[in-house]
Amino acid sequence: MKDYLPEGMKVIANSGKIFTLTWMLMGFNNFATKLIMDEDLVSDIFHKVAEVQLNLLDKIFDMPHVGAVWIVDDLAFGTGPIISPEHYRKHVFPWYREIAKRCHENDILLFQHSDGDLNSLMEDIIHIGTDLLHPIDPTCMSMTETKKKYGDRLALAGNVANELLRAGTPEEVDARVKYLIKNVAPGGGYCLAAGNSVTEWGKFENYIAMLKAAEKYGSYPIRL
Repeated sequence: MKDYLPEGMKVIANSGKIFTLTWMLMGFNNFATKLIMDEDLVSDIFHKVAEVQLNLLDKIFDMPHVGAVWIVDDLAFGTGPIISPEHYRKHVFPWYREIAKRCHENDILLFQHSDGDLNSLMEDIIHIGTDLLHPIDPTCMSMTETKKKYGDRLALAGNVANELLRAGTPEEVDARVKYLIKNVAPGGGYCLAAGNSVTEWGKFENYIAMLKAAEKYGSYPIRL
C-alpha cells in the first residue's frame, strides 16, 4: 500500500484477533465445553494464537506507513458478552493489553472492533489501552450515551446502521449522520463510520450519501 498513499496518509493494519480465532480453531460448542471442563487446554490455545499475533505485530512495526492496529474480534451478542467477563479478563484482555502496550511504545494507535452489547465490558476495554472503539453497535447500544459515559477516555467510531444503508433512503442517511455529528462529534473523539463493514448488499447511493453528509456537517467547530 505504501507506494499508493498520498503524502502524510497512513493505513490501519488488522491484527490481534485472539478470541475469535481461538474458538474457531476449536469449534464454538467444543470451545465453550472445554472452557468449563478443560480450561488449561483453552488457555494453551489462546496463548498460541496470541503468540502468532504478537509476532505479526513485530512485522507491522517495521512499516512506517502504518498508523494504527485494529483488533477485529467480536466479543458480544446483542444481549451481552459471548463468554463471561471473568473469562475475558483471564484469557483475552491481558493479551490485548500487551498489544496496546507494544503499539503505544511504537507510536501506533490501537483500535478495536466488536459487535454486540459491550456495556459490561467498557471499563475493561478502556483499561486495556484502547484508543478507539468501533462500532458502538446501533442494534443494541446508544452512541450518545456511550459518548457521555466514556467519551473523555477513548474515541468512538461508527453507529450508522448497515440496515439503514441497505433499506433507507439517502435523506434518512443524511439525517442520521447529522444527528450523530451534532450529538457525538462536539469535543472531538468521534469518527463517522458504518455500523459494521460496508457490505455489498448496501445501496451505493446511501453510502455516498453518508460520505457527503460527513463533508456537509462534519467541519469543526460543530454548529448544528
